[in-house]
Amino acid sequence: MQEAQVRKNAAGAIIHNDINNYPYLNIPMIIN
Repeated sequence: MQEAQVRKNAAGAIIHNDINNYPYLNIPMIIN
């Protein structure tokens, strides 16, 4: 459970950072 949580947080951080550069392209990723 903890490993999955860490991976989810890491992915969220990467997506969050990408939003600054590609806000439109990352919208579908956030929904998923």
